Amino acid sequence: QYQTGDAILSSPTEGLIQQNGTSTDAVIVGSNDGLLYCFPALPTTGTSVTPLWTSRVSSPIIGKPALSDDGTSLYIGTQNDTLYLMNAATGQIEDKFVANGPVRGSPTLRKSADGTKTFIYFGAGSTFYMLENSSGHLHQNFSDNIGTNIASSVALGGQGSITNVPNNL
Repeated sequence: QYQTGDAILSSPTEGLIQQNGTSTDAVIVGSNDGLLYCFPALPTTGTSVTPLWTSRVSSPIIGKPALSDDGTSLYIGTQNDTLYLMNAATGQIEDKFVANGPVRGSPTLRKSADGTKTFIYFGAGSTFYMLENSSGHLHQNFSDNIGTNIASSVALGGQGSITNVPNNL
């Protein structure tokens, strides 16, 4: 049990993060208090738990964090129009992308065919984005204003096709 500074409105992300060369099973969740919390998935003793780390982004987080397949990177969106790339082991902000509106849904991740890039899909305000992380920095590959607010996460089809946005994408 742990008391955050405000409500938690999203589901947590659970997965293996890489800390000091060791895989740690962790639960990561954002809060309306503008903090991202990382807890051990299996507390060792007692009824209370201590976070492995917390990270302040100074804006409510209402979408589920996305953890990279290799457990090294986290992607979170916030109400202050920003998508953050964070170090999963420490919570340190590595890069950020300022979008055209609040990021309410969870980012969706897909690796490139050669495994050298991660593509990040998300909606912010009324704009759909596709970013690329190939070197620890976020680069915009695509955006399109779809004319209505996006409040959900992006669903990808089997070949990376986008399945829950209008046909003009």
